[in-house]
Amino acid sequence: MKTFLRSAACILLFLITENIGAQVTKLSNNTNIMASITLGNKALLETDKDSIWVTDGTAAGTFKLRNDVATTGEAVVYKNKVYAGGVTAAKGAELWVSDCTTSGTKLFKDINPGAASSFPTNFFVFNNLLFFFAVTKGNGYELWKSDGTAAGTVMVKDIYVGKGSSYDSTLSNFFYPANGLLFFEANDSTHGNELWK
Repeated sequence: MKTFLRSAACILLFLITENIGAQVTKLSNNTNIMASITLGNKALLETDKDSIWVTDGTAAGTFKLRNDVATTGEAVVYKNKVYAGGVTAAKGAELWVSDCTTSGTKLFKDINPGAASSFPTNFFVFNNLLFFFAVTKGNGYELWKSDGTAAGTVMVKDIYVGKGSSYDSTLSNFFYPANGLLFFEANDSTHGNELWK
């Protein structure tokens, strides 16, 4: 009986191992995936070749969306779309949006116009708004928000008045929701890095 049970366990283990191995499949060649984020049943993939891909987990559903933009590695899902920092030669690092289609993967807003970059970072969704920090030539790195429209993507406040930056990239956490409020760390040039709401 013990021999039978051992044999049955070995056969079961073999079948499970074979089944797991059969599910691992290469979907494309030479893409060198660097980062990814899921949206529904698809995933946006960034490669080291300055391109954005999408996959639904099948070979036919894995293809390049854009070959002229790389991401900054930061992204968030907001209102059924992916918002991310996207980098191009013409616009620098700016706010991009994607719905996982070729036509729906595009520059969302050129916050720091021209080739200068706004480097959007630390995306956080709160109270149906998207919050992040971005830099402009006149205001430095400051807190921004978006309601999902280009017109509704605006700076919340120039905390470090003028060209200085309220954002400190050496801090590890920025946003803390509590009691219906959003708390964050910022520097107003007078008090150093402190808690704001």
